[in-house]
Amino acid sequence: MPLSTNTVKTATHQAIIENGYTITFEGTDGYYLIKNNKDFRTISIQLVISNSVDINRQSPEGNEIYSMNYLHLHVPIGEPYPDFYVLALENAVADRPEFIIIPSITLNEKLFEMGLIWKRNVALSFLLYPDGKVFDITNISGEGRWYLLRKGIGGRMADGSQYDYSEWLDNWTGLKRSLSTLQSNTAKDIQAFRFSC
Repeated sequence: MPLSTNTVKTATHQAIIENGYTITFEGTDGYYLIKNNKDFRTISIQLVISNSVDINRQSPEGNEIYSMNYLHLHVPIGEPYPDFYVLALENAVADRPEFIIIPSITLNEKLFEMGLIWKRNVALSFLLYPDGKVFDITNISGEGRWYLLRKGIGGRMADGSQYDYSEWLDNWTGLKRSLSTLQSNTAKDIQAFRFSC
């Protein structure tokens, strides 16, 4: 059974505060403005909560997983973008959310690689593994998942690929690093990226 929205929002608030931020605005749609407590810069994040979870403990390719998460992402076209997306996935074993904290420009690049950049509403599927790995399996067939995600001696074929979101899993420090280089024209950068494709 998926975690409740209140449980995920409470965990989000806790993570924001534990990582040195203050919430300055919270919208009803999961949109937040947060402020860095050191230099008082404000950034925007969009929380997207997994809306259904398959808690089968084995992935389609036969590896142990924590869960398979499905979420719907609204991609603004011609509208301001948040600086970061925070994708909340359920860890069905620990009964808690795990977060992918990813810059909007990076997520848009990944959507472009998948051929989804022009859709307004995007459905994504993620597999969450016990070894701290998370992979987007949205457009991968069952045979493709077996080939890319089956863990061998040297890891998985998908490690480090466009399907791999592991570097952003529960990585709030990425938000801090990016904040120092974040430009106020992130939305313009994304629009320029979209129109250059």
